[in-house]
Amino acid sequence: MSKKNDIMHTAEKLFYEEGFHRTGVARIASKAGTTQRTLYKHFPSKEDLVLCIMGERESRYFQDFARLARLNTSHFHALIPFYSLLNWLEKEASHGCFYMHALAEYKGKHSRIENFVLEHKQRMRVDLTQRLQHDGISDDDLVSILIILLEGVTAISAIGSPRENCLQVIKQAEWIIKQSAKIKHNQ
Repeated sequence: MSKKNDIMHTAEKLFYEEGFHRTGVARIASKAGTTQRTLYKHFPSKEDLVLCIMGERESRYFQDFARLARLNTSHFHALIPFYSLLNWLEKEASHGCFYMHALAEYKGKHSRIENFVLEHKQRMRVDLTQRLQHDGISDDDLVSILIILLEGVTAISAIGSPRENCLQVIKQAEWIIKQSAKIKHNQ
C-alpha cells in the first residue's frame, strides 16, 4: 500500500471511530507511520483529506453496487443498495453514516465538505431511482421511502445486530417494492 493510501486508510478509521474534529493531523500521521510533512505533501489540508476519503468511500460503495448487479438474478435491482449496505456493515465497524457524521461536524464551517455530502446523497437518490426504473417502477415517493430505510438502518447500525437490522429492512423494502409493482401492474 502506498503512503498516501496508508494515510487515507488510517484517517478514515480514526475519523469514523473518533470524529473529524477530535482527530488531529499529528495523530493520523503517527498512526499511519509517517510525518505530518508527508501527510501535507499528499493532502494540502485536513479537509482535503476528508474530501478524498469521502470520494474513495463512495467509489467503493458504487463498485459494490456494480458487483452485486452482475450477480443479481432474482431480486429487484432497487434492493442492491440494501444488500451492498449489508455487506458493508458486515465488513466495517458500525458507527452510523460517515457522510452524515462529516455533515454534522462541518456544516456551516466547510462548504466543500457540506456540498460533497449533499451531492453524495443526491447521487444515491438518482442511483436508486434508476434501479427502480430498471424494475419497471417510477415513483418518487417510493424512492424517498427506500432512502429513509437505507439511512435509518445505517443510523442505527451501532445498536443491536447490524446484520439483523439490515436483513429486517431488506424484507420491508422488498415488500414495499412488490406492493408498488403490483399496484403499477394493476393500473
